[in-house]
Amino acid sequence: MISDLGYLSWWHDNRLWLTAPLSHNLVIVDKQTQSNHRVATPELFAGNGGILAMRFNAPSCYPGKTSEYARTMFTLPLPGGRQYLVDFFSVKGGSEHLWTFHADGEGFTPPAGAAFTPADTTEVGGKELGANWLKNLRKGTIPAGTAVFRWQFDKDTETVLYRLSGRPGTIFLADAPGLRDQSTPYADIKLNLVLEQRGGPENVFATVLECHQGAPLIESASLLETGGRPATAVKVTTKSGTDLIVLAEPGAGTVTLPGYPAFRMDARSGVVRLNADGKPVTLWSEGRLAYGAATLDAPAPVRGGILAVNGHELTTDLTAVPDLEWSGNYLNASAHHDGMYRMQSAALKSGKLVITLSSSEIVRLKSGDSFTIQPYLEKNY
Repeated sequence: MISDLGYLSWWHDNRLWLTAPLSHNLVIVDKQTQSNHRVATPELFAGNGGILAMRFNAPSCYPGKTSEYARTMFTLPLPGGRQYLVDFFSVKGGSEHLWTFHADGEGFTPPAGAAFTPADTTEVGGKELGANWLKNLRKGTIPAGTAVFRWQFDKDTETVLYRLSGRPGTIFLADAPGLRDQSTPYADIKLNLVLEQRGGPENVFATVLECHQGAPLIESASLLETGGRPATAVKVTTKSGTDLIVLAEPGAGTVTLPGYPAFRMDARSGVVRLNADGKPVTLWSEGRLAYGAATLDAPAPVRGGILAVNGHELTTDLTAVPDLEWSGNYLNASAHHDGMYRMQSAALKSGKLVITLSSSEIVRLKSGDSFTIQPYLEKNY
């Protein structure tokens, strides 16, 4: 439903569009292309449990310009085997940020009441960004708060995007070449793009996404006021209750939510799920999180170095076995394009911690590499 436009052959007429930044869901800084030598560092990968999360940081996308270029995503389950996504795109550096997004479906509905007028492509970038492929570019301003965009894939299937912002935004809408069936690769399919332009140097683009067939299960989404440690907090109201999803800035300190005084978080991120009566039913965090009497305290991150690699066994420079859940958790290797490794177990051998990776992993680690393990916990009440 939210595809990456990169599968057509190199000799296809639209190949230059498919490799252009504007054809992807990302943030463009100062109307410039990304570096070809970028490396994304994994900071979190929570692949077990009901709530899934990941965070990658790639400041080398814009070397010498961005100190943070990070994406944190949460997938939260909904009744009937469905789910929705919360996306935080954090950028620090540069004077202008252009957030780009598209979904599949030629039917498109912008926010109710929004007015758009024709715009010149130079306002979003040049040919190197793919701006020459844009048609019917138009521009408008939408107020602070929640703006809802809809893509209709077919009569039953829809993608709904909730754009959340604490300030008014400059929004561009555009048409461009879209996703094609591989049996008809030259069909004329329209892609509906949404772009938001903000001044730098720091922004967090927060959105909520639900793809659904039949009636949607999300009733509303909004930003919440935060206190204490700087953070971005999202509130999602569903048919079954309320979810509070919070991403804090790096560093120490407690995050509070004035609208939810029972909430306290000493962690980079956390999720509280409340039932229809306002009582906590699930807590998730990569640190310390409390909602009233319900508490969660994930272990501290584990950092170390690799001394030797023997098949799927990594001998590290650690001399104790940290108290955390090893099976199914992930080791994050620094400075690796493929830096996520699913772990199976850990034990002391000859005084050194030896981590055994899952047998399905293709190991490209070597002696001298450093790593981080970011624990997380999920608890139902």
